[in-house]
Amino acid sequence: MRRPLHAGLVAVAAVLASTGTAVADPAHDYAGSRTPRSERHRVPADSVFSAKHYLTGPDVSNHNGCAIDWARVAARRAFAFMKATEDNDFVDVCFAQNWRQSKAVGLPRGAYDFAHPHADLTTARSEAALFIQIVKASGGFYHALPPVLDVEVNDDGISQHQMRRWIRTWIGEIHAHTKRKTVIIYTGNWFWQPNVGKWKPKGALLWAACYCSTWKVAPVVGWKKPNWWQYTDGVSGPKPHKTPGIGYSDSSFWLGRASQLKALTQKP
Repeated sequence: MRRPLHAGLVAVAAVLASTGTAVADPAHDYAGSRTPRSERHRVPADSVFSAKHYLTGPDVSNHNGCAIDWARVAARRAFAFMKATEDNDFVDVCFAQNWRQSKAVGLPRGAYDFAHPHADLTTARSEAALFIQIVKASGGFYHALPPVLDVEVNDDGISQHQMRRWIRTWIGEIHAHTKRKTVIIYTGNWFWQPNVGKWKPKGALLWAACYCSTWKVAPVVGWKKPNWWQYTDGVSGPKPHKTPGIGYSDSSFWLGRASQLKALTQKP
């Protein structure tokens, strides 16, 4: 039986009550990548390499429901990412449960904040503050993959310079208020090149979206090579499209060694 979303609301209500933050309706938050339709490819199975050569993992949000079987996920996948917050007033209703249950089964996992950059840098600070607060209230960043900033919208049409300052400010808050010194940027070249340009935050890791036969089809300008490659939204891109314990989901390949992935959960 699918667990009602109300159950997740109870888990975060105490944290949010003191700040006035609302848990928005799931229909009002972004689900999955904003990769343009023109960038989504249905890749023939015989045109791509076998997924067995890479460590694979899903990324989830409330749109996948709050009844994920994390034991099944951990038995067949090597890691997972999950949405924690968006902007400075949205908390994913399933995050606390996902964060705790995935940890309980020993699955390396990372939390992400879906960014809404603005020219006003106070929004970067408040958005990072909410993200940090929610993750800490759900168990913290200890023994987890580095914090993730999902950068793929520019609602205000700010300049590349302003976008870079906003990203740097968000990262600065993570460094100042957690023990994590490494962050992950999720994006795609379709967004990064026109909105951020040839630049990367110092020391950041890259999680790149490209539903294509290889990440080399659309490398992200300013970066050398992604650390993770999000290869499918559950429909487009190479297979597998399904994740045991979840069903159809966004999924990514880790492009490094298993030992390197494990090390990311054990260092600042």
